Amino acid sequence: MTMTKEFKIDLSEKFPHLSRAPVVEAVIDIRARSTAWKQETVTEQFSQRMPEFSQIGPAEEVTEGSAWTNLQFATRDGVNIAEFGRDGFAYHRLAPYERWDKFNGEGLRLWQIFMEIARPVELQRVGVRFIGRLELPPLNGEFEDYIDPAPKAPAGMELPFVGFLHHDTLAVPGYPYVVNIIRTIERPQDPTQSFAVILDIDVGTLKPIPPNMSELQHCLSELRWLKNKAFFGSVTSKAVESYK
Repeated sequence: MTMTKEFKIDLSEKFPHLSRAPVVEAVIDIRARSTAWKQETVTEQFSQRMPEFSQIGPAEEVTEGSAWTNLQFATRDGVNIAEFGRDGFAYHRLAPYERWDKFNGEGLRLWQIFMEIARPVELQRVGVRFIGRLELPPLNGEFEDYIDPAPKAPAGMELPFVGFLHHDTLAVPGYPYVVNIIRTIERPQDPTQSFAVILDIDVGTLKPIPPNMSELQHCLSELRWLKNKAFFGSVTSKAVESYK
């Protein structure tokens, strides 16, 4: 293990705007234990506060004797999903992803509803996760044209890849965050179709924070910066240009 140079999160840094961002799912996930959860009334409370969402069921199967299961709600088009439970909240935005301000704003709006109903006293973990899917051109697409570093076969075995899975976990010196990056192949069933590279970036806190909205907003801004840094540091300029 080598020593790292000083690392600084710079929220003023600008990143390329991708009008066709290859995001298949974006998630804000907040683990926070409720102190005021009444199982008999929470479903109605959430439904009343979110008229544009409809309940789509529990997030997990209810078994006999189980005390609680998370609730899931979705908008009619199915691209916005809110999940609420005794231990936290998650907001999922499925493709098409538009822009951070809209995604973050909706996530904070839903979080405020959870706060008022569940009344957590501490946020055990705040996380931001983006799952990207980068399509390679059929037949002649090369991984190194789109991701960096690209997978590389052992010396003397220059054979074609039919799959790979790479997982990095990175500390963030000076900050209470961790970054997880997973890269893998989505292989087509038809050889004339495109391969795709899945780039799954999950950034989260390592210590609790108080349920203060301004502190949460700042935390999410830093997590977003780390997510952007990880994404644009993992793709080539050719990939960036193809999604502008």
